[in-house]
Amino acid sequence: MRHEEFIEEYGVPIARRDQPRPELEWSRRGEGEARALAGMARRAVKGRRLAYVDGHFPWHKSGFRYADALALHAARPDTVFFSLYETTDDFPAPVLPLAQFPKLAPQLGVTDVYGVFLDFMAGIVGLRRGRTEPLSPIEGPDLSAVIRRHGMRVHAGLYPGGGFLPTEYGYAEARRLVAACDTTLTWVAAALDHVEGLTPIAPAVIDTGYHRVTPRDFGARPLQLLFCGDDKPRKGLDVALAALAELGDDAPVHLHVVGPHDAAKAAALGLAGRTTYHGWMDRPALRDLHARCHVFVSPVTAEVAGDPASDGGIVDGFPTTAAAEAMSSGVLLLTGNPERDHRQLRPGIDHVELPAEPGAFADAIRRVLAQPGEAAEIAASGAARIRERFDVRRGAADRLALMGF
Repeated sequence: MRHEEFIEEYGVPIARRDQPRPELEWSRRGEGEARALAGMARRAVKGRRLAYVDGHFPWHKSGFRYADALALHAARPDTVFFSLYETTDDFPAPVLPLAQFPKLAPQLGVTDVYGVFLDFMAGIVGLRRGRTEPLSPIEGPDLSAVIRRHGMRVHAGLYPGGGFLPTEYGYAEARRLVAACDTTLTWVAAALDHVEGLTPIAPAVIDTGYHRVTPRDFGARPLQLLFCGDDKPRKGLDVALAALAELGDDAPVHLHVVGPHDAAKAAALGLAGRTTYHGWMDRPALRDLHARCHVFVSPVTAEVAGDPASDGGIVDGFPTTAAAEAMSSGVLLLTGNPERDHRQLRPGIDHVELPAEPGAFADAIRRVLAQPGEAAEIAASGAARIRERFDVRRGAADRLALMGF
């Protein structure tokens, strides 16, 4: 539902991201129901009702959160969705202003709250109250008063990124979140190894029904390579470009780059004719690009805490969401794995695992060129594994069950 349509139907605007951070609005005694309750109150059901809370949109660029929200809506259509800032993406249910959660959630019969990321949910449950430091860009508003007043249960996802760092400080913050929530879900290996009380889950957040398997010929030339990720050193674009340069002008390969990247780096390496920069792509366009590519190049590394070029020490989950989506369509994954996480994917069977170094990735691409049959076999195994273990519908059902639904 678009912003203008939302205001017309519900009369409750959501702040745009270029506007000041919204302030919480509390109901007053004798105040009538907000127009935003029109229709939704009639859809409320007896028993427990889940509210999915989030901060920043558009969801299509947020990776797994969009797929997760869609799957939760499909599994429990009475779920209520709240956003701190305006959503610009189509969604099958209204997305209400998180600033009005104190007014709307009790009237809508919300009994349970679910949201992801350490910084966001630490704000939601009031762990950041009284701090003098500037707010984290993704920190959620303090809803702890209304949560306590109405006895709402809180479920948090301690997922990769989102403020969690594999440091003593990060583990201490994770323990505080666990203590404040009824359920804290994670698949992050470092968190599970160091923080008691976490509920382990599989990273089943990929919409494999949307990113369907498509046939491809690994013997076709040029071999189409894909890099997709944010403009962060840990994602490894510099390594991918250096590997392409090492392959030389005669190698029959072409690299597609998706994300907020500057093509000047490729031009400086003499790679302008062998790279295509797409910027951010919407879901349909990215799915179409998957169907045209053979290999997903993911030279991911772990950040070093204190590095000024980093996000403070973040380690991405394995595989990244972008990589898993591509794999689910039949693209071969060449990847680093800084955490040596082999709980879900098998190196040499479902993907090719190697050091995040230009020479190693150049050699792996040469092997794909020389042995297309082997590449096709590993890609097929990886697609099957992703579809078996990473499907978001299975994940949503598991998460709801662990929340007690």
